[in-house]
Formats: sequence, structure tokens, C-alpha cells
Amino acid sequence: ERETPVSVRSQDEFQRAVSRRDLLRGPALGCHLLWAASVLLAAGTLLHIAALLDVGFGTGGGATADSSPVRRLVEFLSDRGAYSRDLHSVLLLVSATVLWILHRFSGHLAENSAHEVARRIGDRVRRALFRQHLRIGPGDIDGRATASVYQRTTSDIQTLSAATVDTLSRISRDTMMAIACLALACLVDPLLTLQCLLLPAAVLAWLVVRDRAARQRHLATIHGDGELANLKIAESLANVQLASGYGVEDLARDRFDTDQVLSGQRAARHDQRHARGRAIRQGLTAIAASVILVLVGRRVLLAPPLVPLDLASAFVLLTSIAGLLCALDRRAQLTEIAEKAGHCAERIHKYLDRVPPVSQAIGARFLQPLADEICFDSVTWTPGDNVPALRELDLDIPAGETTALLSVDPREARAVAWLLTRFIDPHGGRVLIDGQDI
Repeated sequence: ERETPVSVRSQDEFQRAVSRRDLLRGPALGCHLLWAASVLLAAGTLLHIAALLDVGFGTGGGATADSSPVRRLVEFLSDRGAYSRDLHSVLLLVSATVLWILHRFSGHLAENSAHEVARRIGDRVRRALFRQHLRIGPGDIDGRATASVYQRTTSDIQTLSAATVDTLSRISRDTMMAIACLALACLVDPLLTLQCLLLPAAVLAWLVVRDRAARQRHLATIHGDGELANLKIAESLANVQLASGYGVEDLARDRFDTDQVLSGQRAARHDQRHARGRAIRQGLTAIAASVILVLVGRRVLLAPPLVPLDLASAFVLLTSIAGLLCALDRRAQLTEIAEKAGHCAERIHKYLDRVPPVSQAIGARFLQPLADEICFDSVTWTPGDNVPALRELDLDIPAGETTALLSVDPREARAVAWLLTRFIDPHGGRVLIDGQDI
């Protein structure tokens, strides 16, 4: 329950950095069109392969008035006309190959377009960070802000760009693929599609998601056990002087061996528990997939009193169901992608929302060259660590003289110089040049 607000906030921060407008309009529109073409070409490839199966096995028996739209389309593609069976099979194979190549090429162009959209978003955020650093950076007296913004403009924006590409592909390609696969399956046989999707396919998808989550938990547990084992090793290594001084080397050695044995036993228990659970899930997955095959095979082998289902239509139906489950599984990862990238977006917006330490004074005017003196009147300044670098500093620097500032902490002398240039503003007191407060 405590993790939910963080997750929601991370997703909101990601949506703030990458809005729906960025993902659905402008340059992203061309990306959606290319993926739509890629999905249509994939569907055409599937139908040509089904027609090739129909020609090769000759199980169609011709299309009738009761045949499904997919069956009639497959029959149209497998109609040899004046060609021989072998020549028609070669033509179908060549057509399927060309369509598959065009599908991959269109998908490649769509991915390039998605990367271009991500680069534009990254450049926009990077420019915003630089403009903000122009206001905040001059007051970075210890270099921490510069190092922080460097991480944001490099690794954080790279993570944000990668998440943008993944999000764009899932809301575009996978959504279209799921719709196309569902439409093809329903065009083969809507009742059989409903029977396959209602229970077996849903259980199959749930088992896949469950197995992925269990694997992530197992890896996290193994990582935690490894960290604990490393801490015990470090503790044993750090106490060798104590063990040698009191003459208890044997006790220290026995304790080290015991810790190693316990760590190994703990890791073995976790591995065995995960292996048993995964074996059960994989067995149930095989059963769910077998149920789908039985439902489809029953229609192929034992058709009456229902309309018979030919091998080509069964192939289209099974492939469409598999494609639908894969597309929905990839699309379900949107929340995880947004949450991971949201942490980077949150750090970026935290810096963008900072108030510059030096405010722009209304009605400010340029100062004349120094004629009298520079006066620091009870100046106090505190850096970000809340430890005052200057505390009620009183200093007069006459014009025409050279003054050296020495300090143990370099930030103190640097703060005095930066107060003159207004890279930073005092938190208390005044800085006067010829009696005028700057």
C-alpha cells in the first residue's frame, strides 16, 4: 500500500515529460501509419502462408456460402487458375516472402521514426535543463548541482528516450496487432474464438504474467540474500585483528564457515521453491495451450453438426490467438515502463521546478565603476548542506587596493567573490558597492 503513491507519482511524472500529444500527434503520426502498414503486411503474410498450406495439403474442399470470410479469402489466394500446383505454391511462397520483407522494412522505418520522436523529446527536455542551469548553475559553489544536472541531461534523458520508444511501440504497434489478430480470429469462427479466449487463453496469459512476476521476485530475493552474505563476509574480514588479538582464530574460522553454509542453504531453498513453482506454472501453461489445440482440432476432425474447419483456417485462428496474447502481454508492460522512467522524469522535474537562488530585482540598474569601497555588512550565507559558510561577515575593501581572501573551506572565500558578481545572494545582511546595495 505504501508503494502505490510512489508508483502513481512516477507515472504522472513520466506523462508530464512525455504527454499524450507527443505520442499521438505531430511526428508520431507517421510512426503510427508505418506500424499500421506493418501490421497489415503481417496479416497478408499470414493469409498467404495459410493459402500455401491449403495448396500443399489440399484440405480446403472449396469455399461455400457458409464458409467464413477468411476461408473465402484463402480459397481466392489458393485458386491456381491456369498455373500448376507446384508453380502456384512457388508464387505463394514468393508473395509471402515479399510481404514479410515489406513488413519488416515498414517496422524498421516505424522504429526509426519512434527513435526520432524520442530524440526530439529528449532534446526538448535537455534544452529546458540547460536554461534552468543558466539560472541555477552560477550559484553552484561546490559543483554538486552541475554534477547532478549532468546526470539528468545524460543517463536520465537516455532512460526517458528509451521509455518513450517502448511506450510508443506498445500503444501503437501492439494495439494494432491485438486488434488485427482478434479480427482475424473472429472472422474465422467467432464462437470458437470466444471458447478459446474465454478461459484457456485467459488462464494462459495469467500464467505467463504470474511466471514473470515470480521470476522478478526470485531475482530480488537472491540479490537480497547475496547482499546479506557479503555483509557477513565483510564483517568477518574486518574482525580478523580482534580474533588474532584474543587468540580465537578457530572460532572466527568456524563462524565464517557456518555463515557460508547457511547462505548456501538459504539460496538453495529459494532456488528449489522457485523451481517447483515454475514447474507447476509451466505444466498449467501446457495444459491451457493443449485445451486450445483440442478445441480447434475437434472442429477440424469432428466437424458435424458444425461447419467444418479446414487446416488453413485453423492455422490462421491459432496464429491469431498467439499473436493476440503476445501483443496484450507486451502492452501490459506500459505501467512498468512508465514507473521506471518516471523516477528519472521526477528527478528532472525536481531540478526544473527549483527556484533560482538569485532573484531579478525590479528596476535594477547598472553600477558605475568602483570609486569608494566595497562593504560587506553582516553578511550571512548558507549553502545547500545548511552549514553556514559566512556568518555575519563584516568586511570593507577600499578601491584601488588588492585584498586576498584565505579560508580553510574553499567555499567561504569563493562565496565572498561570488556575492560581488551576484552569482549568489546573501541570506542575511547587505553587500554595498559605493554605498549602494547590489
